[in-house]
Amino acid sequence: MELQRRRFVSRMLVLPAGAIATQALTGCSPSHAAEGIVVPDLEDGHIVYNSGGNSGGPTPGNAWLTTVESALQRHAMGPSQMAYLGKECRAESVGEAPFDDRGNYEFVGLKGFDGNYIIRHGVNLSVEHEYQKITAEAVQLGFDFDVRAPQRIAQKIEFGEVLDMLQSWTSKPVRRLYVRVTYRHGGETFSIFTRCRYINFPRSVSEPNPYLQPISGRVLIWDDGRLHLAYIVFHLRAGKVEGLQFKVLGRANFGVELAISDFVRTLLIDADTATADFFYYDA
Repeated sequence: MELQRRRFVSRMLVLPAGAIATQALTGCSPSHAAEGIVVPDLEDGHIVYNSGGNSGGPTPGNAWLTTVESALQRHAMGPSQMAYLGKECRAESVGEAPFDDRGNYEFVGLKGFDGNYIIRHGVNLSVEHEYQKITAEAVQLGFDFDVRAPQRIAQKIEFGEVLDMLQSWTSKPVRRLYVRVTYRHGGETFSIFTRCRYINFPRSVSEPNPYLQPISGRVLIWDDGRLHLAYIVFHLRAGKVEGLQFKVLGRANFGVELAISDFVRTLLIDADTATADFFYYDA
């Protein structure tokens, strides 16, 4: 296992700048599954919206598809629960002028622990339209969200190996680098799975206290009895989480009448309850 991992890191360090875009990140074969981790498929996973073919809109038979941007696992007493977040989009209709007859807002669909939801935000949106659960009647009529993100085996990459890849300047590991962050909040344990598309790291290889600080949005969090959109940022030294915070989407008030939704609230997590595991998917 260790020999295969070293070979993987070695290949990452010597690949030319453009090669990693098409090179599969393979380290350990599926026969070593016990030494890997099982995670939802964020690499090829996707959500089909209106999979039953009845959205109730002007083109009820229209369906749409997005990537799975992130996933949230809630470690309950019984079987764990999963929530999946799709890609956000501007409001649009289907036709020759998609923006002409739609409100100026952004929306995102998600499959939560207890059903499907739409979250919208924009200057002109009323509060009641910002966070809506899809009714059971609508689901029965066909307006369902079909998540296709099966569990896959992935292989961990240690802190030092990720740092080596980033400092090499000759590879692009963030294209296929993911992370699982597990933490405690509100008396419960959660795990977030997301791609690492933005990472702070020391440029110098001689830095005496090397660190990694990924930031990722958007992710789902569970707080105050419901799901929220957030950015996650966490600071690691020698693989240990030293700080973990969420910037949560909330309603900000400016003046007497103007209120908009933005990532305005910071949620602090006890770093002693948190762990972070970088991983990549087997080819």
